[in-house]
Amino acid sequence: MKNDSKSGKKCRYSFRTRFALVLLALILGLLTAVPAQSVQAAVIPGDRILGVPYINQHLGLWVPAQHGYTNAWWANQRFEGSNRTLSTNGCGFACAAMAISYMRGGEVLNPVEIMTRACGFNGVAGDRDCGVKSAARYGLRAVTVTKPGKARIISEILAGNPVMVLEQKSKFGGGGGHFVLLMGYRNGKFAVYDPSNQMMAWVCDQITHTWKEINDGAWRINSDKVAGEYTIFYATSRQVKIGDDYYYQDADGKNLTGFQRVAQYNKTCYFGADGKMVFGPQKIGNFWYYFDPSTGAMQTSTFVSFNGKTCYYNAKGHAVTGLKKINGKRYYFKPSNYAMVRSKFVKIPGKNRISYFNKKGQAVTGFKKIRGHYYYFTKKVGSMCRNKFVYIASKHKTCYFNKKGHMVS
Repeated sequence: MKNDSKSGKKCRYSFRTRFALVLLALILGLLTAVPAQSVQAAVIPGDRILGVPYINQHLGLWVPAQHGYTNAWWANQRFEGSNRTLSTNGCGFACAAMAISYMRGGEVLNPVEIMTRACGFNGVAGDRDCGVKSAARYGLRAVTVTKPGKARIISEILAGNPVMVLEQKSKFGGGGGHFVLLMGYRNGKFAVYDPSNQMMAWVCDQITHTWKEINDGAWRINSDKVAGEYTIFYATSRQVKIGDDYYYQDADGKNLTGFQRVAQYNKTCYFGADGKMVFGPQKIGNFWYYFDPSTGAMQTSTFVSFNGKTCYYNAKGHAVTGLKKINGKRYYFKPSNYAMVRSKFVKIPGKNRISYFNKKGQAVTGFKKIRGHYYYFTKKVGSMCRNKFVYIASKHKTCYFNKKGHMVS
């Protein structure tokens, strides 16, 4: 019985091993039977949702009420010489307004501006060239293509270029033609702004020509019967990332250098001789500038603190020195390193006066106690009174301040 028991245990273990091997063989067989294209789908790195403001042709601009864009005043605006309105036939103008507003750095345009000032189509609501024409009027560039392919559309969106689609016989349009705007790509789907029906929808990425309903409930651009048209919006030049560096390229892909206004992101940057965007403090020509460490945007009319000091950059982006009046307050910046002076007396060059700048860097005025002594600084410019009698209204008394500016007693 003892030997039989050992023999039985050995047989059970052998059966489990054989079962595991058979199961493994079945799994391997299934995997090898899957077609190569099913397990090697194209992978497009990254995703992006563009910050395009949504504009509805019926309802107005869809943003929080505090921005004041909740009315629908443009919905009943008529095309010149026509009974058609933006609400009934203005999808193209609304899409163009969305795309151009984004490309201009967020300055929101409305469909009426596109329809009248930029286009003036004399009642032709669905003009195929509305995107191209309006982009040109606003200093941008747009091109229309009929068969761009999925990869190109994805790459354009990832590069920051919205794509307006003239779709045919679709859910969004309800039959006939209708413009929608592709403004994002994530996890294998496109983000769509429909100016007529809803703020955003997600659709699958099987693009060839136009939108069509699929039995599984998805909406895709995949009909070969009717060719849709794709209008791609570009800035005349645009910022691109290559490796870890940023460049600014013109329409022909040439790297630009020097100061450049990047309308794509509503900022001014500087690109060196090698074409790379610069960051942080930079001396360019005879002036010091400061470019945001994250975005490269030139800082203007603002205080910036870095490396243990605070500087001020004027409207031209130049770091200032000497005595400066900023927002009604006087400050002093050292000529040697442009740093703001704090908690110090300064003899102002060329002014024959001494001022005191507090811990905020602001020149003080009036009666002040500083390091154990009382001083008086004139109300107008903050000049220390020396060898003078001064009537101090708040104290109802007249005091004398010696050559050091100290009040005597």
